Amino acid sequence: MSGSNALIPSLFSLIVGIVVGYILRYFYGRFKLQSIETKAIKIKEDSEKQAQAILAKAEEDAKAKVLEAREAIFQEKNELEKTIRERKNEISSIEKRLASREESIDRWSKTVEEKDRVLLEKERYLKLREEKVIERESRIDKELERIASLTKEEARKKLEEKVKADVDERISAYFNDKVSSLEEKIKELEIESDKKSREILVSAMQRIASDVSKDVNITNITLPDDEMKGRIIGREGRNIRTLENLLGVDIIIDDTPEIVTVSGFDPIRRVIAQITLENLIKDGRIHPARIEEVYEKAKSEVEQKIVEEGTKTFYELGMPMNRISTELIKAVGSLYFRPSYGQNILLHSKEVARLSSIIAGEIGANVEVAKRAGLFHDIGKAVESDVGNKHIEEGIKLLKKVGETSDVITAVAWHHEASGFPSSILDEKEYSETVEAVIVRVADKISGARPGV
Repeated sequence: MSGSNALIPSLFSLIVGIVVGYILRYFYGRFKLQSIETKAIKIKEDSEKQAQAILAKAEEDAKAKVLEAREAIFQEKNELEKTIRERKNEISSIEKRLASREESIDRWSKTVEEKDRVLLEKERYLKLREEKVIERESRIDKELERIASLTKEEARKKLEEKVKADVDERISAYFNDKVSSLEEKIKELEIESDKKSREILVSAMQRIASDVSKDVNITNITLPDDEMKGRIIGREGRNIRTLENLLGVDIIIDDTPEIVTVSGFDPIRRVIAQITLENLIKDGRIHPARIEEVYEKAKSEVEQKIVEEGTKTFYELGMPMNRISTELIKAVGSLYFRPSYGQNILLHSKEVARLSSIIAGEIGANVEVAKRAGLFHDIGKAVESDVGNKHIEEGIKLLKKVGETSDVITAVAWHHEASGFPSSILDEKEYSETVEAVIVRVADKISGARPGV
């Protein structure tokens, strides 16, 4: 009995152990399954994220390639259009020159034809007269032999003398009439040529219209009140000293109400000074550090304006930009701020370029050379004040530096005739005067001699 009693607890413990083991295994299995499911979900999420990242990157790459392709196509299109424009301009220039030359050839052809016609008429007239003279001689010979005692030889000699005198008189009268007629036609051609030249110049001048510019060395700036004068001067004059040192101009503050005057010979510096002061006045904060900051911004604005004006000028005149250097663009653009003898130099230069191209096209000269020389004829004033003809020498140096053609340089060198030729840097024989140089000189005088530039 005691043995049975001992076995029962053992069996119970075994059963409990089996049950507990099963329960533990069940929960362990559940935990293991959840862990695997969590890992699977995480792997799935990571895979989805990687797929999305790969897809986004692929889309970005595709967009970038599309943009690059569009940009390349757009660039090629622009280059093609530019090439087409250049070719059209060249063809138009060639057509104009050919038309002009054809007109000249036609005029000369008509003159030659007229001379040939006159000579043919003269030849026919002389031949007819000769036949009549021979016939008349024959009749007279017979008559003289019949009615006179003169021999045939004596009669012929007297007859020849008389006939010769008669023929010489008639030929002289006929020739004088034809010469007089030709002289009248030559005068008519000269009058017509002079009239045509005037029409060309008037037509060229009527196509051009510009604004009037006044050549001054001061700029007045309006202040909101007189208190602002003290702020511009600053404590112990530190503000005005900073302004004058940075701007390179004189700032005049006197008793004139609500006015500050900027004085200086360099127009670009005056413009930078004007913009700087106006921005400082508008901002209200005026001290050395702020002055330097506003000055740098104003300087950058003016430099940008110079590049814009230079680029716009070349586009307006239809000049291909692939032959224009950045230095030349800036030099041309800076003329926008430079007056001379009451004229804005850039507007004057553009007008001279247009006039030169029109005149060159009318008379069959090189339109491109005339246009470029017209634009660049005062380019030296971008770096040299207008004293005497020094600007021509400076302009030639700049044009040589940027690789301009010798034809353009020649026309620029001669635009003030021989008195302005820069013989110190150019050989007059090598750079002899051309028809384009004369055209630029004429266009310069037309533009400079009238208001409207």
